[in-house]
Amino acid sequence: NASAHAFPGLFFVGNLCGIAFHSGPCERIVGMGPWINVLDKGHDLHLRMDHIAEVYAVTKNTRRGPAISVEAFDAEGALIIQFFGVLREETAAEAWNALITDIEQDFTEVAAQ
Repeated sequence: NASAHAFPGLFFVGNLCGIAFHSGPCERIVGMGPWINVLDKGHDLHLRMDHIAEVYAVTKNTRRGPAISVEAFDAEGALIIQFFGVLREETAAEAWNALITDIEQDFTEVAAQ
């Protein structure tokens, strides 16, 4: 489970009205039916796993080095969510890579159901 890392992340979620984002760790992640819910104090995020058709780990080049995101798309190819690590320390990249592995496994398990 990705919440076990309590790793600070940057999350972007869009809809027709705009883009919401959260920066910081997600500590309380609860599955409920097709939903994965982040239920932290001051931060709620609700993601319908059954609306996700594709998930990718994407490397983007920046002035500070590569920024690796996990991006989920719906069946029409619209971006649903982007996850980035907040990488302020040298060892943070290793922790972020471990988190990406956990997220990919979570999505793979749900998709197989």
